[in-house]
Amino acid sequence: MTEESRMGTRDDSPSVDEGDASLLLTDGHVHLHPCFPIGAFLDQAARNLERGHRAAGLHAGPGGGRGHRWTGVLLFSEGQGVNRFEELRGMVGASQSSDGWAVEATEESGSLRLRSREGAELVVVAGRQVVTDARLEVLALCTTARFEDGGPLRDTIHGVREAGAVPVLPWGFGKWWGSRGRLLAEVVGSLSAGEVLLGDNAVRPRGTPEPKLFEAARARGIPVLPGSDPLPFPTQLRQVGSYGAILSGREFDPSRPAESLRRQLLDLGPEVRSFGRQVGPLRSAWTQVRLRVGRG
Repeated sequence: MTEESRMGTRDDSPSVDEGDASLLLTDGHVHLHPCFPIGAFLDQAARNLERGHRAAGLHAGPGGGRGHRWTGVLLFSEGQGVNRFEELRGMVGASQSSDGWAVEATEESGSLRLRSREGAELVVVAGRQVVTDARLEVLALCTTARFEDGGPLRDTIHGVREAGAVPVLPWGFGKWWGSRGRLLAEVVGSLSAGEVLLGDNAVRPRGTPEPKLFEAARARGIPVLPGSDPLPFPTQLRQVGSYGAILSGREFDPSRPAESLRRQLLDLGPEVRSFGRQVGPLRSAWTQVRLRVGRG
């Protein structure tokens, strides 16, 4: 395994069987922000996923050879007032969209298959991002359900689970400290594997210590799911697909991706193999400054 593939969330104890014939390279925290053109977004995702696949030493090579077949998966987590998954679904049936990608329906409402003119393929799965009263985020993955912002953290997690979605508590810059950090630790300490996941993301500075809550969660059997979490300004387009989890494709049903992934994520073990890498400390700090001053 390359140094680059070791930069992310705990990949020293893979959650996939090395004998798996197919793998899912899954970006677990994806935003298709309004400032991202759809075609450029999908092109960048495909490039980054291919780069991550190669860097992780999984490439089958020309003519097949030894290696793994793989599928690129983008798990959307869209906030209030944003539903670009529906925008993509509106392109189903067109022979080729104006952005160079054809969009195909699956047998469920919460997922889509996309194919580029060059032959790249992606799976996109619907999901939402909910903001609690403490300004902590909860991702609701693998769902088309809608949720209200502003509720207590415990109630929000419960609501996501009741809707049949996968609740994820993503790391956020400055949000896991102080009273909010204590609230998170208390809530996570009351939950078990299969009830919640934690989320790492590419904007957490590379080389800095992991949050203590990650290790505490793993000790309870709760996994940490990595994702790119691109921020809402144009240069962040390059982040999508740059960081994520390598999951088994053994029981993946391409006709029902959301349901397949929902089951797998809820049954995921505490050690998750990652691909890609996080950004460096200076770049991480700069993106936070830009986010807070509202430049785009």
